[in-house]
Amino acid sequence: STAVFLTRAAELNADAGRVEEAQRLFERAAELAPSYLAARRGLRRLTLAHELWPHAVKAAEGEGQALRDPAQRASAFLLAGAIAQERLADPERAIANFRRVLEVERESEEAFSRLKGLLSARGEWAELATVLKERTELEKEPRLLVELHVALAEVLRDHLNDRAQAKAQLRAALHHLPQHAHALGALADLHYED
Repeated sequence: STAVFLTRAAELNADAGRVEEAQRLFERAAELAPSYLAARRGLRRLTLAHELWPHAVKAAEGEGQALRDPAQRASAFLLAGAIAQERLADPERAIANFRRVLEVERESEEAFSRLKGLLSARGEWAELATVLKERTELEKEPRLLVELHVALAEVLRDHLNDRAQAKAQLRAALHHLPQHAHALGALADLHYED
């Protein structure tokens, strides 16, 4: 097919050091056959190797959309998000990609951690509360679950002025670890202030 021919031509151009032509050919191949992974992967490798960051994000996103395997999709979107965050300073694009990771691989610790940090830095408290709440529904390890409930309670109390839900999250934390000092103190403070 034409996409296969263009991909091979792109590889030859890349090997010869003709980066712009290789990029153009890979992009054309991916455009003609969006699910043709050889073109997508070639474009990603080329743009990463030459630090063409805006193109690398787009290539990783395109690869993530073309892939069917959830773990590979998550990996591609995680790469796209990391490049957007670290190389392009584009938090909106990074957030969108980390959300895509969590759509296909809900347990991704790296995507969750990066998303949580970006939302907090941007002051997107309602969205952060939603992300933390979703994570409490997945977490099985009691100590981590308690940390999530406490973090969610702090967002609810300090930024969303929802003291009732903050108390509920602290009670949920104490349900799992009844002697958790921070949760006990925060709950006592909330009751005292009311």
